[in-house]
This record gives sequence, structure tokens and C-alpha cells, in this order.
Amino acid sequence: MSLRKIFLTTFALTLIIWVQSALAIRLIPLEKFFDNPLVDNCQISPDGNWISCLKPYQGKLNVFVRDSLSNSESLVTSETERPALNYFWSANSKSILYLQDHLGDENYNLFSVSIKNKTSVNLTPFPNTTVEIVSIPFNSEEILIGMNKRNPELMDAYWLNINNGKLRVAAENPGNFTAYLADLTNQVRVATAISANGETEIHTRTTEQEPWRLIKRYPIEDITSVLAFHQDGKRIYVKSSFGRNLSALCLLDLSTGEETVVYQDPENESDLVNAIFDSKTHQLLAVQYEGDKVRFYGMTPEIERDLESIRKASPDNFYLSSRSDDHSRWVVAFYSPTNPGQTFLYQRDKA
Repeated sequence: MSLRKIFLTTFALTLIIWVQSALAIRLIPLEKFFDNPLVDNCQISPDGNWISCLKPYQGKLNVFVRDSLSNSESLVTSETERPALNYFWSANSKSILYLQDHLGDENYNLFSVSIKNKTSVNLTPFPNTTVEIVSIPFNSEEILIGMNKRNPELMDAYWLNINNGKLRVAAENPGNFTAYLADLTNQVRVATAISANGETEIHTRTTEQEPWRLIKRYPIEDITSVLAFHQDGKRIYVKSSFGRNLSALCLLDLSTGEETVVYQDPENESDLVNAIFDSKTHQLLAVQYEGDKVRFYGMTPEIERDLESIRKASPDNFYLSSRSDDHSRWVVAFYSPTNPGQTFLYQRDKA
């Protein structure tokens, strides 16, 4: 064998060994990609006194709650067959609400568990029925849910008392409603629908006892969703791209159907991602856009000061997981291509 062939053979074997060694060092076990996170979906209670997180318990993600002052933590949910992924705080901060199906049958019931005595109650124990939480109004014992109890193909709107499980119908789905919106007096007065042609329709009514009327129809190519009632109760905030390339935050007059732009991306590169409202008054607090980076814009001087303090804490992207009703405490998660995620508690004047 020539010296050239010996050199090439030796080089090839060395390269193979080097590559195999590098791969052996860098390979990540496949099961790691499907492992439970150590901590996920952290939230703060409306009163600001409790921090909740999803953590593994007997191989499934469950809700743990700790006192935000003492850091004393306890397990609240004890699901061992399916994880308790979709959870929410009650308005009075006394219980955790979570959706759970049975062994993956996708019939989600709504459970309530007290953070004090850890007692779990199925609030919607109906067979072959699925539930979704529409909204949790401020300072109310009732929450708005969607449920297909009457017709498995349609989601009706119900008010559900989380203390005793009592239900009352808020709106029966005529066949094409896809979402509901309640005003500040907890009346379901707006619904979105899909027309036979695929257009998005917005319907309204004066009270829950009045008939629905169509006020706006959006072309199929437009981005449209209803977000919240305005404080005046006569208009609603919508995410809309009607007449624009990018969706913006708009106000829709419920009497005339006239749409007015409230805020659009100042850099003209992103659709509206989210709008944040005061849970009690529905005042607009902030809007979110996402281009090369996630961008939040405060709609009040106080909120903008909060956002500026959060921006200074890290150069990474962040999202606002939740906040207390008085806006003094926020759960903020930072992330980047090199940072899988860090979650912090921001306290006003103590950032």
C-alpha cells in the first residue's frame, strides 16, 4: 500500500472516530425531549398572595401553590393519570380551576380544588360533554364557560357558580357561533360566528333576553377576533386586519358596526399578538407585537414604567404570564435561543 493510501486511510479512520466521539458527547437521549419540565406555567393569584406552577408529581404535571411571602409550597392537584395542564385561578384567589379529560377521551370536565383543604370537585360531571373556560370575571362567584351539554356539536354559553355548581344558560348556539363575550355587568352580549361562505360574523344584543342581530361581517381573508368590551359598554375591542395588511387593535361600535383603529404596530412589521386589559374596569393596559423581538407597549404611564423596568432586567424576550388585579405584582418569563426559560416575580418599585 502506498504512503498516500496509508495516509488517507489513517485520516479517514481518525475522522470517523472523532465524529463518533463528538456525537457520543452531544447526543441527547430521546426521552428527554418528552420529559416533563421541572417548572412550567407559573401564575400569580388575583390577590397577589399566591404563586402557582406546574411541577411533576408521580410522573404527571400537577399544580403546586406557594405563599408569595413565606415561600411555603404545597401540592394542590393530585392527578396521576392525566396532567392538570389547563388551569386558572378563581377570581377570589381561593381555588384552582382546571380542565381534565378521562384517559384522553377529550371530554373535558371542569374541576375546582381549594388551595386550603385540597378538596377537588367536578363542577361539570356530565357524560360525553366537554367544557371550555371563556372568562373569569372580576370579583364574581360565576364564571363563563362553553359547553356542548345540549348538543354535542355545539358550544352553548353558561354561567357556572364555582361554589355550588349551579348552571344557568347565557346563550344557546344557533348553529354557527364560535365564541362569546360578556360585558362589565356579566351579560353575554357579543358572539362571533362563521357564515356559510367562511366569513367571520359579529353578532350582538342588548341583554341576554334579547334576540341577536348581525352588526359586522368580515371577509374570509381578514384576521378577526373579539377581545373585550370597552368601558362604555357600547363598543368592543377587536383584533382586525379589515382594510389593512396587518391586524391592529380596533374598537367596533355595536350600534353602527363602524370600526376605528386604536393601535397598530409602530414598526409596521407585525400583526397584533395580544392586548392586555384591566380585569376589573377593562381599561386597555398594554399591547404586544412580535417581529425580530417581542415588543410590549404600555397604554398608561404606570404600566409603561413597569414594562421599562422589566426590559432592563434582561436583554432576552419576555412574556407576561399573569399579574395581580392591582397590577403591583407580575409573573414574567424570559427566554431566548440560548435560554430555555427563566420565570421571575416582578414587584412594582422592587423590580
